[in-house]
Amino acid sequence: MSKKQGFWSNDNLTSKLIAQLSILLSQQVFIQLITTIIFPLLEAFLINKLTGNDDQTATNDLAIVLALIVVIHLLLAFIQLFSKFTMPILVQELGKKNENLHLELEQKSKETNNLANNQNTLIKALGAVNFNLIQLNNLNPSMPVEEHLEEILKPWIDGRNEIFNFKSNSLYNLVVYLFDGEENKLILKARSCDGRIIRQDRSWCEGEGYVGTSFQSGRTVFWKNAYFQTIPVRSARPEDDEYYTSGIGVPIYCHGTVIGTVVVTSSEPAQFDLELHGQTMLTMLSYVLGDVLMSLNAVPSRE
Repeated sequence: MSKKQGFWSNDNLTSKLIAQLSILLSQQVFIQLITTIIFPLLEAFLINKLTGNDDQTATNDLAIVLALIVVIHLLLAFIQLFSKFTMPILVQELGKKNENLHLELEQKSKETNNLANNQNTLIKALGAVNFNLIQLNNLNPSMPVEEHLEEILKPWIDGRNEIFNFKSNSLYNLVVYLFDGEENKLILKARSCDGRIIRQDRSWCEGEGYVGTSFQSGRTVFWKNAYFQTIPVRSARPEDDEYYTSGIGVPIYCHGTVIGTVVVTSSEPAQFDLELHGQTMLTMLSYVLGDVLMSLNAVPSRE
């Protein structure tokens, strides 16, 4: 981090500290001057007067010293008067500097915690992918595709708190939709969600809602708060915004063609991070789903 310049710079603070130390040193010098020079001269002058010795040299020395006292006194008075104005400013500057350093420390601490959390998230997600790869080697063609997809989702659901940042009070929802050419709709094929959600398991037309929009565009769809969403949803229910407040939709590709959408939603607003959860976590899951469908020769047709 570069050194800050200007009113709050380290150099500025250092110069003011030096000024304050100069005041203290001047006061010490003045005290030493009185005790080591002035008092002895006064003592000698008084002794000469009392004994009747008229020493002109001592008188001249005393006059010089008295003049020096007046000059030093005026100088110290000016310095102290100046310090009354500079000391509060110095204290304020030091307070501001301390506050800025404290804020920077807090920010660095948050960044460190976020990096640690992201690392744990990646480790958990890679564990899920590794488990999925083992599943790919043990696919049973006699099993329905839906059961395979549900098995693929299982490690992601089990690790949802670490992977997708779910809390105990938030309603999770992870769904896989595949396009059905005959019905010309995206049909729900696998789903795991919180038991408090009243399921309807709807199908979506191409371009409809977050599911259809992600499928149609072939891109990730991300929303932080459904109460302010602009994507049209013709079959929306009043409770949808409460159940699916924030979420991410990622297209599922196979041989370069979009064949479906995988969606994760939460009842909590702004729960997900687009780069971490969307472009990394959910995208990894979409690749696994595409590989499963390809291995089972169950890739749906767009026709």
